[in-house]
Amino acid sequence: MENTIIVVAAMGNLTDSEFVNEIDLKQQAMTENSTIVPNISPTAAEVKTKGLAMLNDMKARDLMVSEIKQKTSDIESQRKDLTNIMTSQWAYKIQEAVEGDEGKVELLRFKVKGKSPSMSPDPECAPLISKIDINVAGQHTLNLIDSQANKRCLPKGILRIDIYGQTGGTAPANLSELITNGGGYLGQATKSKFVNTFTGQKTGTIEYYIAVYVSKKTKKPFSQGKMASAVITM
Repeated sequence: MENTIIVVAAMGNLTDSEFVNEIDLKQQAMTENSTIVPNISPTAAEVKTKGLAMLNDMKARDLMVSEIKQKTSDIESQRKDLTNIMTSQWAYKIQEAVEGDEGKVELLRFKVKGKSPSMSPDPECAPLISKIDINVAGQHTLNLIDSQANKRCLPKGILRIDIYGQTGGTAPANLSELITNGGGYLGQATKSKFVNTFTGQKTGTIEYYIAVYVSKKTKKPFSQGKMASAVITM
């Protein structure tokens, strides 16, 4: 009989769970109807073993995602507590102790409120990714603050914040490594937010980010913040 049909597996556009379930259904059907395609290779039993291995890895990955979410929540709580100590306790005690001596304030790495900053950006300022929200599937929301001011702001002399990202691979130590690892420019942030939306099956993959200040004067990168990362959930 002439072969007039084309058989397809139809495995595209499935979530990981749907994919594993479809594999299980197919291997069961091949087992129950083994006479249709005798001596098929790999065998249905071999396919079942591979499917179970994938399912176990998915469970392990989901546990890791849950742990990462908990650690992220713990870090946010610790940051909030430490910020409260700096702003509500230490700053007040320093103010009482220095008796108006701004030099002593600077030695202690604190700032004097209302003191006009230079039009040139502080050479130590950099954009800090303080938090990455992963609550929305397929999306990361980066929250940014200035490393010196410790709040949402764009320092004088800074034009904008550029965001660079790298999906998976080895964690980059700096922007140069991120580019070498295949990462690249994602877009421009506001002074406090950047949303990165993902497509495709990337669940469980780590996205690495580096934020970069661009100078108003030179229109070139001025400083880069520390790398931050979060797991992708789809």
